[in-house]
Amino acid sequence: MFSAGILLCLMKPVLNRMVITSVVIRNVVVPLGAWGLALVAHLSPFYLREVVLTFAMPSASVIVILSSQIKKGEREAASTVFFSTIAAVFSMGALIALTS
Repeated sequence: MFSAGILLCLMKPVLNRMVITSVVIRNVVVPLGAWGLALVAHLSPFYLREVVLTFAMPSASVIVILSSQIKKGEREAASTVFFSTIAAVFSMGALIALTS
């Protein structure tokens, strides 16, 4: 998170197609896919909620570290973590309401 914060401080977050796509996949598609798999596996409601919320967590900051090491996509990676964290407030709230 520290490196993501430094990169976001140094460069303005960008909201382009790649960032939007990765945020939507990470915050909506992945948790819904996990929900479907949990239903197919006949998990109890408790474990279903746990699985869905675990997969609904925002993007990890390790992508910022990796992108800064290879010197490609630092701005997009930091923006993805930033917007994914903001979107997680709403997506996780909706998923908590749906799975309760």
